[in-house]
Amino acid sequence: MALFLLVINTWPEVLYYDALMLGFIGVGALSLMPARGKAGAGPAEWTRWVVPLADLTLVTFAIAYPNPLGGDEWLTLALRLRLDNFLYPLLFVVLATLTYSPRQVIWTGVCAALCWTVVTLWIAQQPEVRFILGVGETWGSLSPAAQTATFLEPNTLSAVALVKQVLLLLIIAAILAAAVRRARAIALRQVRVEAERAQLARYFSPNLVDALADADRPVGAIRRSEIAVLFADIVGFTRTAEAIGPENTIALLRQFHARMQAAIFAHRGTLDKYLGDGVMATFGTPLPGPRDAANALAAAREMAAAIHQWNEERRSAGGVPIAIGLGVHWRPVVLGDIGGENRLEFATIGDTVNVASRLEALTRELAVEIVVSGDLVQALRASVTAIEADALMAGFTRTEAQALRGRDAPIEIYTRARSA
Repeated sequence: MALFLLVINTWPEVLYYDALMLGFIGVGALSLMPARGKAGAGPAEWTRWVVPLADLTLVTFAIAYPNPLGGDEWLTLALRLRLDNFLYPLLFVVLATLTYSPRQVIWTGVCAALCWTVVTLWIAQQPEVRFILGVGETWGSLSPAAQTATFLEPNTLSAVALVKQVLLLLIIAAILAAAVRRARAIALRQVRVEAERAQLARYFSPNLVDALADADRPVGAIRRSEIAVLFADIVGFTRTAEAIGPENTIALLRQFHARMQAAIFAHRGTLDKYLGDGVMATFGTPLPGPRDAANALAAAREMAAAIHQWNEERRSAGGVPIAIGLGVHWRPVVLGDIGGENRLEFATIGDTVNVASRLEALTRELAVEIVVSGDLVQALRASVTAIEADALMAGFTRTEAQALRGRDAPIEIYTRARSA
């Protein structure tokens, strides 16, 4: 702007306008003043109200007061307000939208209307200025030719024009404030959506996140549903951890969890929680599907395969291979949010969870890698073709029913032996 003023003004008149520019820079510096005693806390609250008033006071002064260094003697006081100078206060109202504060926009519009009214009434009081009210006999009694001549008179001001300008400033400020308010609401809603998506991505596979974020029903709505629950755990973890030390133990767990998570998400599962050296996953949460049982068994097979491949890498690097146990069960559970007001957690509750955990523990007793319940196999065969079910059950053997702690009747199981 300073360079533009150098082009359109001559020396030394331009110095007056450059001085005004420095004034605006000084007022702008006020908005950067931090709150007293709160370093790094942002600008002081009072600057939000003082700076717009100071800016608009300065700009209306620049519009109304003649350049003391000359160059604009042809302009009468009235003409200074009748040219396009009215756009400058309007510009400040528009710039206020960058604060993203509806109150700031309204306040700037009020300041602009107030300053413009004051400067207009001040000029109207000057002896050489004719102030036309525009009502009654003052204006209506004039002929059209006289009205035109009066309007073109360089020392004439109109009260009607003042009212229109003030109303325009206030209306534009109100419209912009409403637009800012709506934009803020949309932005905050988008932030909440992204935060929810990030939270969902911690538990659900990426292909489910979009569907969950757009769902009308809350994820945490309490309901009963038949799902598959899977537990996976490192066999002999305590002994392994003692042998490799704490730093290597954490590195091992990170790699283990990453492989388990990838297998769970690859088959549309939900990572319910990490359990130290184990994981709990569910299939059919938060949205049930026709392939939940098949996905659970496919995930268990892929998790075992991932450990086998990882063991090959560990052997090549001179590391010790690890073994895991997997238990999978299918029965009804209760789903919903639990916890306090400040920390809610989507939970899967019911005997199904306990049975799946005990099936995983049973892999130690039976010296097998995977144990699945007869209920899961029944749900699997009811949901997919016989060919696919047989492929998923390849390598599994029906084993003698086992008694589990907390259950009266033995449970039918199928097991798959641990690979060498």
